[in-house]
Amino acid sequence: MLAARCAAAGKDVVVLEAGGYRNEQDFDQLELPGYLELYYRAGLAASVSGSISVLAGQTLGGGTVVNYMNCVRTPESVLRELTGHGLHGLDEPAFLAEQMDPVMERLGANTEATRQNATHRRMIAGCDALGYEHRPLWRNASLDDVPANCGYCSVGCQQGCKRSAMKTWLQYASDAGARDLVGSHADRVLAAGGR
Repeated sequence: MLAARCAAAGKDVVVLEAGGYRNEQDFDQLELPGYLELYYRAGLAASVSGSISVLAGQTLGGGTVVNYMNCVRTPESVLRELTGHGLHGLDEPAFLAEQMDPVMERLGANTEATRQNATHRRMIAGCDALGYEHRPLWRNASLDDVPANCGYCSVGCQQGCKRSAMKTWLQYASDAGARDLVGSHADRVLAAGGR
C-alpha cells in the first residue's frame, strides 16, 4: 500500500523482495515445490529457541500469495486499545472510511465469492439451532472463483482468482512507475545528499 501511494505521488519507488516472482503458470498445486518456492526458508523457519514456528511467504506479494484470503477488519476493541496507547484517530469513523475501507476495496474483499460446502452448512445449521451468531467470510477472491478447483491457496492460486497484494497494491504501484526487484536482500539503506 505504501509503495502504491508513494509511486502514485510521483516518488521513485523500488520494492525489494527476497523471494522470486511466481504467477498462476508457475503454481502446480504441489506442496513441496510450493513451499520451496513461495515460503521463507521453505516454510521451516522458527524462532531462535525453536519454540515458535514462522510460516511466512517469500515471493512477490508475500504472504498474500499463499494465505487463505480471510479479510478481517481490525475489531473496534483493538482500535480503541491502540488509541489508548497513543495512536490517536484509529477509533474515528474517518479512519475506517479513509484507511480501512480503501484497502478492502482494493483487495476486492467480498462475501459473494464465499460458498458453503456441506460441512459449513451443517455448522451453520448447528449455530442457528443454538442461537449462535455467524456470518459469511469476507475474502479477497474474485467472483469467478471456482470452488471445485479450490483448496490450494497455500501453494498459490492456479485459477488467478486470489486478489493478492501482487495483483492489487503492487500492480497499482507498478502502474504508477514503481519497480520490483525480486531475489534481493537489503542489510541496510543508506541515505546521503537527499538520496
